[in-house]
Amino acid sequence: MKIVVTRPVAEEALALLRPRGEIVVGPAEPPLPSPGEVAGMIGDADVLYALPASPVNADAIGAGKKLRMIATMGTGYDNIDVAAAKRRGIPVTFAPGILDETTADGAFALLLAAARRIGEAERFLRAGKFRGWTPTMFLGHDVHHATLGIVGMAASAGRWLGVPEASR
Repeated sequence: MKIVVTRPVAEEALALLRPRGEIVVGPAEPPLPSPGEVAGMIGDADVLYALPASPVNADAIGAGKKLRMIATMGTGYDNIDVAAAKRRGIPVTFAPGILDETTADGAFALLLAAARRIGEAERFLRAGKFRGWTPTMFLGHDVHHATLGIVGMAASAGRWLGVPEASR
Protein backbone atom coordinates (compact mmCIF):
# COMPACT_ATOMS: atom_id res chain seq x y z
CA MET A 1 0.00 0.00 0.00
CA LYS A 2 1.25 3.50 -0.80
CA ILE A 3 0.40 6.36 1.59
CA VAL A 4 1.06 9.92 0.44
CA VAL A 5 1.42 12.63 3.09
CA THR A 6 1.20 16.08 1.49
CA ARG A 7 3.61 17.80 3.92
CA PRO A 8 5.98 16.60 6.64
CA VAL A 9 4.33 15.67 9.93
CA ALA A 10 5.65 14.57 13.31
CA GLU A 11 7.90 11.52 13.19
CA GLU A 12 5.58 9.79 15.67
CA ALA A 13 2.75 9.97 13.11
CA LEU A 14 4.94 8.63 10.32
CA ALA A 15 6.09 5.79 12.59
CA LEU A 16 2.46 4.69 12.93
CA LEU A 17 2.03 4.70 9.16
CA ARG A 18 5.27 2.94 8.14
CA PRO A 19 4.19 -0.61 9.07
CA ARG A 20 1.12 -0.14 6.87
CA GLY A 21 2.91 0.61 3.63
CA GLU A 22 5.28 2.77 1.64
CA ILE A 23 5.20 6.39 2.85
CA VAL A 24 5.84 9.31 0.50
CA VAL A 25 6.03 12.74 2.12
CA GLY A 26 5.61 15.96 0.14
CA PRO A 27 7.88 18.99 0.34
CA ALA A 28 8.46 20.85 3.59
CA GLU A 29 9.27 24.23 2.14
CA PRO A 30 6.64 26.77 1.12
CA PRO A 31 4.84 27.47 -1.03
CA LEU A 32 2.13 24.97 -0.22
CA PRO A 33 1.44 22.35 -2.88
CA SER A 34 -0.93 23.56 -5.58
CA PRO A 35 -3.93 21.43 -6.58
CA GLY A 36 -1.91 20.23 -9.58
CA GLU A 37 1.03 19.25 -7.39
CA VAL A 38 -1.29 17.38 -5.03
CA ALA A 39 -2.76 15.57 -8.06
CA GLY A 40 0.79 14.66 -9.13
CA MET A 41 1.58 13.29 -5.67
CA ILE A 42 -1.54 11.13 -5.51
CA GLY A 43 -0.89 9.24 -8.78
CA ASP A 44 -0.64 5.62 -7.61
CA ALA A 45 -1.43 6.24 -3.93
CA ASP A 46 -3.88 4.09 -2.01
CA VAL A 47 -4.26 6.58 0.83
CA LEU A 48 -3.84 10.34 0.92
CA TYR A 49 -3.07 12.05 4.22
CA ALA A 50 -3.65 15.71 3.37
CA LEU A 51 -2.69 18.52 5.66
CA PRO A 52 -5.34 21.24 6.02
CA ALA A 53 -3.69 23.71 3.64
CA SER A 54 -3.19 21.10 0.91
CA PRO A 55 -5.97 21.49 -1.69
CA VAL A 56 -7.52 18.21 -2.76
CA ASN A 57 -9.89 19.14 -5.58
CA ALA A 58 -11.82 16.93 -8.01
CA ASP A 59 -8.88 16.83 -10.44
CA ALA A 60 -6.54 15.63 -7.69
CA ILE A 61 -9.02 12.99 -6.60
CA GLY A 62 -9.46 11.93 -10.22
CA ALA A 63 -5.70 11.55 -10.59
CA GLY A 64 -5.63 8.99 -7.79
CA LYS A 65 -6.66 5.91 -9.77
CA LYS A 66 -6.03 3.57 -6.80
CA LEU A 67 -7.13 6.03 -4.11
CA ARG A 68 -9.15 4.25 -1.38
CA MET A 69 -9.14 6.82 1.43
CA ILE A 70 -8.46 10.49 2.10
CA ALA A 71 -7.59 11.54 5.64
CA THR A 72 -6.87 15.03 6.84
CA MET A 73 -4.97 16.15 9.87
CA GLY A 74 -7.45 18.94 10.49
CA THR A 75 -10.67 19.36 12.37
CA GLY A 76 -12.30 20.44 9.13
CA TYR A 77 -12.20 19.28 5.56
CA ASP A 78 -12.88 22.39 3.48
CA ASN A 79 -9.66 21.74 1.55
CA ILE A 80 -11.11 18.49 0.18
CA ASP A 81 -13.74 18.17 -2.55
CA VAL A 82 -15.90 15.78 -0.55
CA ALA A 83 -18.50 15.48 -3.32
CA ALA A 84 -15.84 14.31 -5.78
CA ALA A 85 -14.57 11.77 -3.24
CA LYS A 86 -18.11 10.57 -2.58
CA ARG A 87 -18.75 10.06 -6.30
CA ARG A 88 -15.73 7.74 -6.36
CA GLY A 89 -16.77 5.99 -3.14
CA ILE A 90 -13.66 7.25 -1.33
CA PRO A 91 -14.19 7.89 2.39
CA VAL A 92 -12.89 11.18 3.79
CA THR A 93 -11.84 11.27 7.43
CA PHE A 94 -10.98 14.19 9.67
CA ALA A 95 -10.36 14.85 13.37
CA PRO A 96 -13.29 16.80 14.83
CA GLY A 97 -12.68 18.33 18.24
CA ILE A 98 -8.96 17.56 18.31
CA LEU A 99 -8.04 21.26 18.54
CA ASP A 100 -10.74 22.44 20.97
CA GLU A 101 -8.39 22.82 23.93
CA THR A 102 -5.52 24.09 21.77
CA THR A 103 -7.76 26.77 20.28
CA ALA A 104 -8.92 27.79 23.74
CA ASP A 105 -5.28 28.03 24.88
CA GLY A 106 -4.44 30.19 21.86
CA ALA A 107 -7.44 32.44 22.46
CA PHE A 108 -6.41 32.91 26.08
CA ALA A 109 -2.80 33.62 25.06
CA LEU A 110 -4.03 36.29 22.63
CA LEU A 111 -6.30 37.75 25.31
CA LEU A 112 -3.37 38.04 27.74
CA ALA A 113 -1.01 39.38 25.09
CA ALA A 114 -3.49 42.07 24.06
CA ALA A 115 -4.42 43.01 27.63
CA ARG A 116 -0.79 43.22 28.77
CA ARG A 117 0.47 44.84 25.51
CA ILE A 118 3.04 42.08 24.98
CA GLY A 119 3.40 42.56 21.21
CA GLU A 120 3.84 46.31 21.50
CA ALA A 121 6.39 45.93 24.32
CA GLU A 122 8.33 43.28 22.38
CA ARG A 123 8.55 45.49 19.28
CA PHE A 124 9.65 48.43 21.48
CA LEU A 125 12.41 46.32 23.04
CA ARG A 126 13.65 44.88 19.72
CA ALA A 127 13.74 48.37 18.20
CA GLY A 128 16.29 49.29 20.87
CA LYS A 129 14.02 51.87 22.51
CA PHE A 130 14.07 50.43 26.03
CA ARG A 131 16.17 52.63 28.34
CA GLY A 132 14.93 51.37 31.70
CA TRP A 133 11.75 50.64 33.59
CA THR A 134 9.15 53.29 34.38
CA PRO A 135 6.01 52.73 36.48
CA THR A 136 3.64 53.54 33.60
CA MET A 137 5.43 51.74 30.75
CA PHE A 138 3.16 49.30 28.91
CA LEU A 139 0.76 48.96 31.82
CA GLY A 140 -2.00 47.33 29.84
CA HIS A 141 -4.98 45.94 31.71
CA ASP A 142 -5.22 43.35 34.43
CA VAL A 143 -7.02 40.17 33.47
CA HIS A 144 -7.35 38.75 36.98
CA HIS A 145 -10.71 39.55 38.55
CA ALA A 146 -12.02 40.59 35.13
CA THR A 147 -15.28 39.32 33.72
CA LEU A 148 -14.77 37.40 30.53
CA GLY A 149 -17.59 36.88 28.03
CA ILE A 150 -17.33 33.83 25.83
CA VAL A 151 -18.95 34.00 22.41
CA GLY A 152 -19.41 30.45 21.18
CA MET A 153 -18.09 27.36 22.87
CA ALA A 154 -16.49 24.29 21.41
CA ALA A 155 -18.42 21.04 21.58
CA SER A 156 -16.05 19.76 24.23
CA ALA A 157 -16.80 22.78 26.43
CA GLY A 158 -20.35 21.51 26.71
CA ARG A 159 -19.01 18.16 27.86
CA TRP A 160 -16.81 19.86 30.45
CA LEU A 161 -19.78 21.80 31.77
CA GLY A 162 -22.09 18.79 31.81
CA VAL A 163 -24.42 20.19 29.13
CA PRO A 164 -26.47 17.35 27.57
CA GLU A 165 -25.47 16.70 23.93
CA ALA A 166 -29.03 17.36 22.71
CA SER A 167 -28.83 20.87 24.20
CA ARG A 168 -25.53 21.85 22.57
